[in-house]
Amino acid sequence: MKKLPAVILPAFVFTLVTLLSFFSLSASGKGFPFLNPGPRQLLVSDDQTSSPDGIPDMIYVAGGSFPMGSPDGKFSSFPVRAVTVSDFFISRYEITFFQYDNYCRSEGLPFPPDGGYGREGRPVGNVSWYDVAGYCNWLSRLEDLEPCYRITENPEGGLPVVTCDYSRKGYRLPTEAEWEYAASGGRKSRSYSYAGSNDVDEVAWYFDNAQRYPNPVGEKKPNELGLFDMSGNAYEWTNNRLTEDYSDLPDGAVDPTGPQEEGARTVRGGSCFFDSWGCLVCYRKGLRQECRLPYVGFRIVRREVP
Repeated sequence: MKKLPAVILPAFVFTLVTLLSFFSLSASGKGFPFLNPGPRQLLVSDDQTSSPDGIPDMIYVAGGSFPMGSPDGKFSSFPVRAVTVSDFFISRYEITFFQYDNYCRSEGLPFPPDGGYGREGRPVGNVSWYDVAGYCNWLSRLEDLEPCYRITENPEGGLPVVTCDYSRKGYRLPTEAEWEYAASGGRKSRSYSYAGSNDVDEVAWYFDNAQRYPNPVGEKKPNELGLFDMSGNAYEWTNNRLTEDYSDLPDGAVDPTGPQEEGARTVRGGSCFFDSWGCLVCYRKGLRQECRLPYVGFRIVRREVP
């Protein structure tokens, strides 16, 4: 048997070790550091994003009217129209692994994988829209509130049937109108392109500056309402279905909830895996509600005073 040339042997060994590492990390769920080199493990303290028991920090948003959409239709699939939303509260930060893990621990559910990027103060990912509805109901019951979501088995099998009662006082996902109003700064809005600035690097973790992994919440500049990461870091689920032109939303609509028929849910705000245009406050994207992706998380709202 011929000996491998001195030049080829090191390359062969390197390739072999790399492949073994790849499969080992894949099996253990610890990510692929050579594809996403050196993720920082700096974690925010637990009490920076929530109370010691994991209850999210909620910010009051005074209701009002605002121009929803994009003036030129760019990156938004519906024209600008006047929309009014009532007062509500929204979580200051995206829900973190620390907060979501409390739910999983309480209910005996599997923890969502973090891909090796770290947990605790990073925005939770790999949660479906259905998972989020369950979390909201659990948090509502924890505070003796009526859950907003009614979750029942599908008589035809497959995915569960979920409806949202907006008259209830518990936690839920924001509507697109609530999300965009809050991201735009509400009554304090300065009409920025991104949530809190016209400079995306000031407020968002996105493809160019995040090394394609989620960062701890609250590290970038907040918007006018004191909300963090509404642009970038993780896409955020909303309660709305995706429509081509949002024709069901008339000019002058008050507290619109969008269509109720089957269809993909919208996600908002962009993420660490995508370009800066996804971080625009008017940008909307559809995603099947059973999907779980590492760069899709959520924040929550409620109408009653926390």
